Amino acid sequence: MKILYAIQGTGNGHLSRAIDVIPALKKIGQVDVLVSGQSSQLEVPFSIKYNRKGLTFRTNSRGGISYFKTFIFSSFITFIKEICLFPVRDYDLVVSDFEPVSAWSSKIFGVKCIEVSHQSAILMKNSPRPSLRYPFSQWILRNYCPSEYKLGIHFSNYNQDIFTPVIRSSVRNLKIRDDNFFLVYLPGYIDEKVISFLSKFKVNWKLYSKYTRVPYRVQNVIVKPIDNKNFLNDLGACSGVFCGAGFELPSEVMYLQKKLVVMPLKGQFEQICNAHCLKLLGISVVNSLNSSESLSIQRWIDEPNCIVELNYKDCTDAIAQRINFIYQRSLFTEHQLSKLNSM
Repeated sequence: MKILYAIQGTGNGHLSRAIDVIPALKKIGQVDVLVSGQSSQLEVPFSIKYNRKGLTFRTNSRGGISYFKTFIFSSFITFIKEICLFPVRDYDLVVSDFEPVSAWSSKIFGVKCIEVSHQSAILMKNSPRPSLRYPFSQWILRNYCPSEYKLGIHFSNYNQDIFTPVIRSSVRNLKIRDDNFFLVYLPGYIDEKVISFLSKFKVNWKLYSKYTRVPYRVQNVIVKPIDNKNFLNDLGACSGVFCGAGFELPSEVMYLQKKLVVMPLKGQFEQICNAHCLKLLGISVVNSLNSSESLSIQRWIDEPNCIVELNYKDCTDAIAQRINFIYQRSLFTEHQLSKLNSM
């Protein structure tokens, strides 16, 4: 079986998950990789056969989704060309981690596509969501990456089609210690705003930033460029993590049993849903870098018993087996229908 594994390249989360998912997929077929979207700064140990521009949501300096910037920087004509010209018919199956070029190409040319992503889990039955409905955002999630079959990945098994987080082996193998500093990763915000907020607290911070190429220090904040090896080392050594309400990093922090506080990007439905789920699990949530949240952060720093203990087992082989089962079942169903039609 020839499999195309298609990855949303924006941010580091999808690519991080792919590091462990791809070896599991190779047990059931031959795998090529497509990455689309804004370039990630994460180095990956697998070859990428196809790079496409795709569609990337842009943020503003306040951390919110900017639909204006998204429209300005996205070429929809290029996106449509990428869909129509992509050689999707060379593959028996497309496995998409929220990657739109391959998903739309599969839909148009009739190739089987299974979406395996956190985004698909958000709208599944029994997944916790806030009371505000965000209809446009839900429409985006449903239509951004169309697929015939969907499997989800979430903080908990909210239903039988949802797996728990894929924790990278590099995270599972970390040596855990506490070197008395807090790790910060808030890529939706400019460094100056983050540093101004963090410097109010009498603790040590290490801020990983996509805006710098060299380390520097401002008062009690060390700012470091994105580097996977250094980041993992600091993740294992930190007292706790302050990050956006994404999915992969909060999952890894909880797996490592470190203190965690998250801040969802304004207007991003996925992160708002994540923050809602995490709050139900007992994780601290703040909504801005304004002084009104200073007390919440100080309380989080001082609280010794705010660690959520979750034992996430390795589920990559189980995901690959479920993908294979869905694919084989679809072939069997088509064969049976073909027999009925020929009678």
